[in-house]
Amino acid sequence: MKPPAKLSPIRAASARAVLLLSLAVQPHAVAAQSPAPETKSDFNPANVVRLAAAGGSEFGDLQFLKPVLANKRIVALGESSHGVDEFSALKVRLIKFLHEQMGFNVIALEGPMNACAVANQALDITPDTAARQCLYPVWQTPQGVALYQYVHQRRLTGANLQIVGFDVQDYNLPAEMGDLVRQVLPTETAAAFLRDLAEAEQALSALVRRPYGSTEPTIVPAQYRRLLDRWNAATRADRTNPNVSYVRQQLVSRIARADERASPVGTRAAYDARDEGMARNFDYLARHVYPGEKIIIWSHNAHIAKEWNNPKDVRMMGHWLAKSFGDSMYVAALIMGKGTAADQRRPYQVTAPPAGSLESHFAAAAHPIGFLDLRTAAGTWKAQPVMTRDWGINPVTIIPVNSFDGFFYVDFVTAPLYRHPDDR
Repeated sequence: MKPPAKLSPIRAASARAVLLLSLAVQPHAVAAQSPAPETKSDFNPANVVRLAAAGGSEFGDLQFLKPVLANKRIVALGESSHGVDEFSALKVRLIKFLHEQMGFNVIALEGPMNACAVANQALDITPDTAARQCLYPVWQTPQGVALYQYVHQRRLTGANLQIVGFDVQDYNLPAEMGDLVRQVLPTETAAAFLRDLAEAEQALSALVRRPYGSTEPTIVPAQYRRLLDRWNAATRADRTNPNVSYVRQQLVSRIARADERASPVGTRAAYDARDEGMARNFDYLARHVYPGEKIIIWSHNAHIAKEWNNPKDVRMMGHWLAKSFGDSMYVAALIMGKGTAADQRRPYQVTAPPAGSLESHFAAAAHPIGFLDLRTAAGTWKAQPVMTRDWGINPVTIIPVNSFDGFFYVDFVTAPLYRHPDDR
């Protein structure tokens, strides 16, 4: 995230601390696969477009995407697992294509908003260090670093390519928060506000460190809500000031983080808190920091889905973004056939998709890598419930057209190599 106007440079927080942020409310590859019942489908494998390769910098086979993505301001690229090398390679190639040939200049990652802002500023000097500061350990791979190196190289040519984060799982508030508060509020009011903010930050740090199974009540979310109410009341006459909206968004993000960690892990409440928080952060970036820019989202399929059902009726980030951006957003899931993937950097096997699953339909096309645009695909199958495999092994039932606009399919996958084996 670019700092608002007239901000002092953000000081880099500890990269190691940021990388140890927990990803615990993301779906994990732990459940056994349940075969889908045999059902007849009018899915036509001939409609799946073959792609030449996952990685690389050639775009001849991607030209068909231009009419598909014409007039789209936001393209969201998902992945059914964070631990698939081919997914990351394909997403990097798609980012290159979208930037160089379709004018997308912002990459928004499922990464900590403030740490990624620091990394974006430092990227011109040390792309490898910037990658380690922003990317979670699951993306500390050659492909992840290659993305940062690509942004670095494009900037050397004069391109205005930015890479930011939208996740609420930040370790620290920005270093300049104190200065901004003191610029906006009277001296005594600012001092009291910052004192209470420091107390809330200390309490949040303790909340984040407690075991994920804990259900002990906490007042941390209420602390941040009171701070937000005070900030809104004190700045009501100055809402157009970018520094006011910047501090406000930091507090909104903190509320989401506190709500997430105050909720039992894996529950709808935890998912709702984090995903609505990520949606609010992205909305702020898109409307206030990069207005008018075309943006690429990099995240998990579940987070970008307009409709998801694991847990039941959960409202993921994509639900909120679809409401905000409507038809100007295209949501593409990445799904896999078989091979090896990784969960929290630990490899596991992905067996061939069971008959009747969404992945089995794509496998019938016999393409190593394929794409299907749901908006133009024929058949009633896309409006019917079908099982897809989250993380390649966990069955989730979706109605494809309600959840996504298109699918990329990779038939054979491999787990990534990790650059920092000690990070988890």
